[in-house]
Amino acid sequence: MLKFYIKKSFKSVYLGFLGLALVLSVGLSGSIVEASTLFQKYLILMIKYFSNKMVVWIRV
Repeated sequence: MLKFYIKKSFKSVYLGFLGLALVLSVGLSGSIVEASTLFQKYLILMIKYFSNKMVVWIRV
């Protein structure tokens, strides 16, 4: 039950960050092409950050 809750909360936080990144990238850049590259860079950073956090959660 606890593992399911952690996975579900991780998924919702991750999707929330994805939505925020998409909105901010389009709003800040002003064009869709620039927004896609900015969003891609942000997405890579978030994947690296959360993958490190998941490793820490699994070890605990």
